[in-house]
Parts: sequence; C-alpha cells; structure tokens
Amino acid sequence: MEENEEKRKTLSEVVQNVRNWKTGVDDSTILKYINEIEADIQRNVFKVDLKDLIVYDFDEDQSTELIVPYPFYDIYEYYVLTMVNYELQEFTAYNQFKIMYESKYAAYRAYLMNKDSKTNGYTKYFN
Repeated sequence: MEENEEKRKTLSEVVQNVRNWKTGVDDSTILKYINEIEADIQRNVFKVDLKDLIVYDFDEDQSTELIVPYPFYDIYEYYVLTMVNYELQEFTAYNQFKIMYESKYAAYRAYLMNKDSKTNGYTKYFN
C-alpha cells in the first residue's frame, strides 16, 4: 500500500487552501460548497440515503477528515473554487477549475470502480 493512499484532508485544510487561492471568500461560503460536494459524493458515489448524509459544522468539524482520499482529495478545493468563481462571474477561472474538478472526480470514480472490480463491487458506484 502506498504511504499516502488513505491520507485525507481535514475541513480546516480545505478552508485554508481555498483562502490561499482566493482571498476574500468567507468561511460560510466555503463550508456551503464543501457540504455540497460531500453530499454529492455520498449520494451519487456511495448511495447514502438523504437522512444519513454527513453535514459539517464549521466550528465543530475543523479537524474532521473529509471522504475523498489522496491522490484525489484536491477535488474539494477545485469544486469550491469553481463555484466561487462562477458566483463572481470570473468565467476564465471558473472554466479552469471546473475542468480540474471534473477530471479529478472522474478519476476518483474510476479508481473506486477499478479497486472494487476484483470483488464485483464496482456496480454499487454506478447504478
């Protein structure tokens, strides 16, 4: 197993990384988009019921590790920056981050499918 394979980013790491990329973005906006992408992954990749979705609280969950592991965990910053740039109508940056986000998301889903294909579990991610 690779050393970083199960390393995950914490909520505070993603928030700080977004702040470093884009100044002036408030924490509530960053958290809104982190919760949005986490809900999407929980629902569409892991098929979690709506009632069981994890929703993060900024004050209580700073050290909580997010779902997506290394080497795919940049998906969080890419998604937040995609949405923030869209809100700000900075469409060149929006398009750049959207491409990176979609690429990383597709790679993560393919990784999961490949990882579980040995046990015939891959269909749980795509049905």
